[in-house]
Amino acid sequence: MNTKLRTILILVGLFLAGAASGAFLTLRLAPTGRERVRERRPFVERNLERMDHALAFTPEQRPQIEALMRSTGDELAKLRRQSWRATAQQIRGMNAKIEALLTPEQRAKFATYQKEQFERLRRHQLERDQRARLRRNGEPPPDETAPEPPGDAPPPPN
Repeated sequence: MNTKLRTILILVGLFLAGAASGAFLTLRLAPTGRERVRERRPFVERNLERMDHALAFTPEQRPQIEALMRSTGDELAKLRRQSWRATAQQIRGMNAKIEALLTPEQRAKFATYQKEQFERLRRHQLERDQRARLRRNGEPPPDETAPEPPGDAPPPPN
């Protein structure tokens, strides 16, 4: 093989190896969607900053608008809790109807299934609440051996 062709093949091989390793490292090291979500600042601060940049609030306006955003955020959280309760009530009704259609053996399995699903949802909610607390206050997460019950946790299964 002549030297020129050999040099070209070596360079192409090096290029492909570099591209492959770069792609691999990018996938391994770049933050995923979930990690980017964790890095986000809380809703009020993020939106207040954007609005202030776009509208140039006066020193008197900024605290008033921030207070409005915080109180609205509290109201939205209250609505989410109410919505969650209504949703949970619908799910309990559906589960009761499903249970009525099952055999005794299936009912026992269904009860276990419901408990497992509840625990999975509860763990997810605890993790979400801890992340939100960290973002809001910069506090360390609570001791994982004694998790506190979440405010918006789903109700336990029947």
